Formats: sequence, structure tokens, C-alpha cells
Amino acid sequence: MSLTEKYAFIAISVDDSILTSPKMSYPMKTRTLYKADGERLNIDRFPCFHVTGSIAGMKKMFYGKNALLVRCGSWIYNVSKEPRIYYKAH
Repeated sequence: MSLTEKYAFIAISVDDSILTSPKMSYPMKTRTLYKADGERLNIDRFPCFHVTGSIAGMKKMFYGKNALLVRCGSWIYNVSKEPRIYYKAH
């Protein structure tokens, strides 16, 4: 086997393993809360990130895949410690 054939085989093997590796899925579902309701519930006490951020990335790296996220204005809040807020939102 020539050197070129050997490296071609390695490249194909790497591609095959990438295609067959399982992917973890993080549901990207959020609910929406009106700003007035958010102020009334004092939602700013919860950890948050801007809406331009990655929901899947934040769940994967920080919050966990079952985090309850609520969008209020330009921010997405993790309200997992008080699920009632999540279920009140639309």
C-alpha cells in the first residue's frame, strides 16, 4: 500500500466515525414572559444570557439539558429553581 493510499484510508475512517458518533440533543424550548410580569416576579435575580446567545450551548455547558428557560425582553433566564415562573409564561 502506498503512502497516499494509506492516508486516504485514514481520512475515510475518520469521516466514517464522525458520521456514526451519537449526538447529544438539548431541547431549545423557551417560554416568553411579558416585561411587566418579569418585573413583578423579580426575574432579574435568576442567571441569564442575551437572546443572541446559544440556548443549546448554555444548556450543554452550564444549566443542564432539563433547564427551564424563560425569555423576558432581550434576556433568557434560567428559572429552574422556581418552576412556577416557567409554567406561568406563554
